[in-house]
Amino acid sequence: MVKVRNPLFLDIISAGSAGILGGVHLKVCCLESCLLNCYWGCEILRLHSALSSCSFSDSTIFENAIEQSFLYKQQFTLAKGNTEIHRVYLPETLEVTDFGEAPRQRYPLVALVTSENVQNLDSCAIVSLLAIIHVPDAHMKLSCRILHRYLLTQSGRIYYLQCLFKSTSNAVSGRDEVEEEEMKPVNGDEEASSDDPIGMRENEVQSRSPRQEKEMEANDSGQNAEEALGIDSEDSEDSLYNGLEPKDCVVCQGAPVTMVLLPCRHACLCRTCVHLVQHCPMCRAHFYKMFVLET
Repeated sequence: MVKVRNPLFLDIISAGSAGILGGVHLKVCCLESCLLNCYWGCEILRLHSALSSCSFSDSTIFENAIEQSFLYKQQFTLAKGNTEIHRVYLPETLEVTDFGEAPRQRYPLVALVTSENVQNLDSCAIVSLLAIIHVPDAHMKLSCRILHRYLLTQSGRIYYLQCLFKSTSNAVSGRDEVEEEEMKPVNGDEEASSDDPIGMRENEVQSRSPRQEKEMEANDSGQNAEEALGIDSEDSEDSLYNGLEPKDCVVCQGAPVTMVLLPCRHACLCRTCVHLVQHCPMCRAHFYKMFVLET
């Protein structure tokens, strides 16, 4: 297993008030100097075709890959080590108030964060983060949320970033450090499907058991991981990385949780108890690998 440090983080602020007319507030944290490019109305088919055929190490490569198939672009410069909040919005002159009924042809918003200095980085280093964001409008009133996150390494490999599920019912997405097994490689042979109501699809290459499929069913139906675990979507965006202290192991109920099980992604065991069980105490699925959760 290879540990990879993730220097890029993007989240939504005040998701409940976000919309096509009012815009979206994005919080971005970068350990390196970066650029944030936001694309409104990016075509779904062209985007997924670009993900499977090229890298997105900078905005020029990405825009050429999707053949400029977006309605509007905004760009922000991000200073090293800063946490910044930027409002992204569509100008009124474009007269865009919605992105049509389902099935849709365009994603409302795509955010691309790219590192500026990548020359001397290791081949496994993460250099770009691409987030696909749903923004509510008159036809699709689901709350604003990040549908998918993709990471690009210096070597050109693309991974799909997934959440971890803690025994405290909080969903955790690796901000400072992520494990390579949790970044699922994108299958280059897959194509986007217009049958998906709002383009909510996942590029998966690892098969899931029926139990795991059931766990992720809520995500496929338009709910994010926080809602699937019973967390209020209004609060989860702002509290995703705040106050997440290690809780008690679900087995011994004394030691802090330090281990994450794969492939179910439940963080529920301590270093001692993880060697005493063969099945996840949360979902009863057999786990094959594990890694240390650093908080």
